[in-house]
Amino acid sequence: MTHWFVTWIGIIAACLQIFLNIRIFIRYRLTTLAWQKVEFQFIVLRTFLDLLLGISNLTLFCVSFPILLYPGSIPFDALFYVGLVVANFTIIRSFLAAAIAIERCIASEFPIKFYQHRRFISNYPFFVFFIFTAIFDDFMLFGFCGISFPLDSTCATYLCITPTCYKKYAKIYALIYGLINYIFSFVLCCKLLSMYFRKIHYTHELKKANSLCITDGLSSLIFDFLPAIVGNMGVINADDLGPIASVLRTVGRVFEAAVMYKLMSKYHSPQSMSVTVKHEKTTNMKF
Repeated sequence: MTHWFVTWIGIIAACLQIFLNIRIFIRYRLTTLAWQKVEFQFIVLRTFLDLLLGISNLTLFCVSFPILLYPGSIPFDALFYVGLVVANFTIIRSFLAAAIAIERCIASEFPIKFYQHRRFISNYPFFVFFIFTAIFDDFMLFGFCGISFPLDSTCATYLCITPTCYKKYAKIYALIYGLINYIFSFVLCCKLLSMYFRKIHYTHELKKANSLCITDGLSSLIFDFLPAIVGNMGVINADDLGPIASVLRTVGRVFEAAVMYKLMSKYHSPQSMSVTVKHEKTTNMKF
C-alpha cells in the first residue's frame, strides 16, 4: 500500500515538474534570450534537464504500476532501462548544479571581473564533461560492476536491480557532487548575508541567479542527501517505500521550479547588469 501511495505522489510531482519547467523554459528563451548569454546557459540547461527528468520520471512511475500489478504485462527490463535514463539525466543535472554553485560563488566574490571575462569562456567543454559523467556512470554499471542478466524481477526500484558494486559507487559520487553543492551554496549564502549587512547592493539578475543556486543547495540537502543518510543508517527500509528516492528528488525539483518561476515573475527581463559596491562607482555591463 505504501508503495502505491509513494508512486502516486511521484506521478503528481512529475506532472507539476513538467508543467512548471515548460513554462519557465519558454519564458526564459522568449523574454531574456538567456541562451545567447554565456553566463546564463547553465541555468537554461538546468531547466531543460529538469523538464527531461520530469518526463522520464513520470514514465518510470507509470511503468512500475502495471509491472507490479500485472506481472508479465510489460517486460520487466522496461523498468530498468527507463531507470537508466533517469539515472543518466540525474547525474548530469547533479554535476551541473555543483558547477552553478561554484560559478555563483566566484561571481559574488569578484562580480565586476566575473562579468567582464565570463562571456569569453565557452561552456561547451563543461557540457562535454557533464555528458562524460553519464557515460562513465554507464561504464561502471555495465563494464566495471558488470550487471548480470536476466534481471531480478523481485525488485521494485531501479537501484535495487543494480549490483552491490554499483550501489557503493553511486554513494561515493553522490557524496562528491553533493558536498561540492552544499559547501559552495553555504559559502554563497554567507557572502550574500555579508553583502546585506554591509549594504552592498546588486541587481535583480544577480539576486535571481544567487537565489536559484541557494535553492538548489537546500533542495538537494533536504530531498536527496539527508534521506540517503537516513536510509544508510537503517532507520527506515527504503525498499518498503518503493521509488522513494526518485519521488523525493522529483518533489525537490518541483520546489526549485516553483522558486524559479516566482523569481522570473518578480524580476522581469532586465536589460542590463550592474553591480553597485559601497564606496565605489556603479559599473554597468550590457549583454
